[in-house]
Amino acid sequence: LSIDNDRVELRNAERYWGKDVYVTNDEMISDLSNGPHKQGQVFAIGPAGENLVRFASIVNDKGHFAGRAGMGAVWGSKKLKSIYVRGTGSIEIAHPEKLEKIKSELKNTYNDSIFIDAIRNFGTATYMDVGIMSGDIPMKNWQQTEWDEFDAIGPIAYEEKILAGRKTCYGCGVACKREAAVKEGPFSFPRGPGPEYETVAAFGSLCLNSDMESVGKINDICNRYGMDTVSCGSTVAFAMECFERGLISESDTDGISLTWGNAPASLALTEKIGQRNGFGAILAEGSARAAEEIGGNAREFLTTV
Repeated sequence: LSIDNDRVELRNAERYWGKDVYVTNDEMISDLSNGPHKQGQVFAIGPAGENLVRFASIVNDKGHFAGRAGMGAVWGSKKLKSIYVRGTGSIEIAHPEKLEKIKSELKNTYNDSIFIDAIRNFGTATYMDVGIMSGDIPMKNWQQTEWDEFDAIGPIAYEEKILAGRKTCYGCGVACKREAAVKEGPFSFPRGPGPEYETVAAFGSLCLNSDMESVGKINDICNRYGMDTVSCGSTVAFAMECFERGLISESDTDGISLTWGNAPASLALTEKIGQRNGFGAILAEGSARAAEEIGGNAREFLTTV
């Protein structure tokens, strides 16, 4: 769906279908921008939405996700790959003096806030340190509240191992967003939007995975496929508990050993989910439906609402 000022039209998206979110975003902006004039914004789904993964997302600018509730799957079911929007006009402010006053008040509030200062310096991953004090960090699919390897995925480890830059959302003075990259090794990935707190928790402590670089890599995979990392990580953790309890084995999981802390296994399973391939097709239905498929007492290990 192309919206260019007052011109609205449906276009054939065949050349973008099957491509990941990052490629779709860059190619659409290149293809549809009107010369030197203001370029547009892309809202797109990736292969996860096309494959109707139930926690697929709609993504803007690679790192901004309408992540929960599976709206990406809704778009995929309608064969809607993206919405491209470009406007060259301006927005009139009804009360500019009042707006400036509010902006000034917010700036002062931000500058006086210890919490804002923390997430400005370390991103939302700073909550890993805050939450652990109150027992609010999920671990081992919510089976425990303490873990000796916790610091390996804390905000300091994030900064030392994967931090590649700092960014902010449009018009926001907090600037808590992070860019991440790993240059070499089994979990290497190019610079792009880094994992937020929820992603670090979901694919880190929830799966007892202490490899920060792998969390960054899995985040990159989820971003490109267009999948919500909270639901995806929770579903992987649920599968790991089913594996621990003997409800599933490697013969069910395409040979993947879903042991706690197995970073390569989490990565491989995440890709299978995005592709709806093998055991990943069962988990692509979400943990509640997967529990029905797995059977036994699998529902006892769910954390759903």
